[in-house]
This record gives sequence, C-alpha cells and structure tokens, in this order.
Amino acid sequence: MQLSALKENLATVRTELRAANVKLAELEHKINSCSCVIVSILDTDARLVVSQEERRVLLERSLANESKNEKLIAENAQLIKKNSNSEAALQEMAREFQSQQIQLNKVSQCRWIDDDGDIHSMYEMSSKTAVVAASSKKPQRACNQCYKDLTS
Repeated sequence: MQLSALKENLATVRTELRAANVKLAELEHKINSCSCVIVSILDTDARLVVSQEERRVLLERSLANESKNEKLIAENAQLIKKNSNSEAALQEMAREFQSQQIQLNKVSQCRWIDDDGDIHSMYEMSSKTAVVAASSKKPQRACNQCYKDLTS
C-alpha cells in the first residue's frame, strides 16, 4: 500500500511538475515579451529625450533669430529714413547746382572788357573791382550791376 501510495504521489508530483514546466515556459515567454516591450519603451524614451533636446535647441535658435530679425527690421527702418533724407538732400543739391549753373551761364555770357578796349559796357563802369575767373585771376573793374552779380 505504501508503494502504491508512493507511486500515486510520484504520478501526482510528475503531473504537477509538467504543469509547472508548462507554466514556467509560459512565464519565460511572457518575460521575453515584456523584455521586448521594455526595450521598446526604453528606446522610445531615449528618442523622446533626444527630440525634446532638439526642440529646445530649435526654440532657442528661433528666439535668437526672432530677436535678430527685430533688430534688422529696426536697422532697415533707420536705413530707409537715412536714404530718404539723403535723397531729399541730393534733390536739394541738384536744385542748388542747377541754380548755380544758371548763374554761371549768365555770368559766362557777360562780356568783360578792359578799360582800354573799344567796346563800352551798356552800364557805366564803377571804381569797384571783382575777380573774374573767366578772364584772369586779377581783379577787373566792373559796373555796379556786374559787381553785384559777381559778389552775390
């Protein structure tokens, strides 16, 4: 009877051992599956950290570029104003040049004569003298009107 009880116990233990081995195989399979999931999660976490760092760097660059852009916009506005002022000054200089050119043409068309010459001015000669670049560098006698034109 003891032998049969021992055989029965042995059979029960073997059955339980097979069941335990099956359960062990299932658990090992689940552990392997979990390991793959854990590796995948760790990989995803690592990529997330890298992505967050890249995002932070890009945000910093974006803010720096935005600041630089605002400075360039302000500088551009100043340059536009400076250009506008320069154009206005250039136009005024052109008007002044044109006025001076007209005055120069008027003076150049005058006839400057020596006192000894045969040609007489339509105005009476005065005792005033003025330097006339067209004829010479020494002062010449001029009528009142010519003197006024040359010295103004």
